[in-house]
Amino acid sequence: MRLRRTLAAMAALLAAALAAAARLWPWFAAAWSEALAKPMLRGLSRLTSPLPFALLEWGLIALALALFGAACFCWGRSGVREALRLLGRRMGSFALAVVVLFCALWLPLYPAPGSIACAATGAQLEASCNRLIDELNAAAPDFSRVPADLPAKRIAFPGWMRLFGITGFFSFPTGEALVSPELPDCALPFVAVHERMHAEGVAGEGAANIAAWRDCMARGGLYADSARVWALKYTMDALYDADPSAYSACRDRMSEATAAHYRAIGGGTRCRAVSSGAQAAFAALGVGEAAGNYEILALYLASRIPI
Repeated sequence: MRLRRTLAAMAALLAAALAAAARLWPWFAAAWSEALAKPMLRGLSRLTSPLPFALLEWGLIALALALFGAACFCWGRSGVREALRLLGRRMGSFALAVVVLFCALWLPLYPAPGSIACAATGAQLEASCNRLIDELNAAAPDFSRVPADLPAKRIAFPGWMRLFGITGFFSFPTGEALVSPELPDCALPFVAVHERMHAEGVAGEGAANIAAWRDCMARGGLYADSARVWALKYTMDALYDADPSAYSACRDRMSEATAAHYRAIGGGTRCRAVSSGAQAAFAALGVGEAAGNYEILALYLASRIPI
């Protein structure tokens, strides 16, 4: 018992030290990421990607069944109180292990505050929207032909993603890029690539969006068109804030098919990409900006348009 408590205390101190060092000293975070975090994530991804199922989901189910079985066995031998104590200890150990992995493999990957900064004028945002709309109108992509080489796995139980209000997730403990099967077809290719960028060590959401845009453009086809649909949503949101009349003009410019794709991924509506509770937790860790700045893709693209 004493040894277990000592090991738990040491693990907690290690996690706290890693978290503090990663946020206080960017050079340490960069060195740790290159030497340990990125290689380990890539190695985990190579191990789990060939599996035809999401190890995260089935692993958690197996863990829950094992804990339940152990608690029932303890209940039969020692009573309810000991069974609850056993269950609490095992769940605490699991939670601590996840925290240590988070601080070792994921937290150091977040960029320093302000390291990714883009700015664009209203005219640049409008020009970017027009370019994206014209490209989508001309391509008229058929997203019903979902690419067979998606770089992410569809989960088996989409209810948990629906509960948390997300459509994709990168599981750093298993190195898996996961997407919801409930995603609209036009959204799926870009979201899959976005989650795969996390497996390459790009933690920040805005940085992952930019990396996913570049990768999708290189892949071409439906990947590029899906990236354009997402970029259009983010850019239209930014344009609405800057110039509502220009936003309306861009809406009128969309073909029926482009408008349908735009609406399918939530275009024309504003919602929180990250829950307030999660955002507060990330802010406390010093990565609040990077954990929710998906829309920086719009400014990244618009800022490159000369006006």
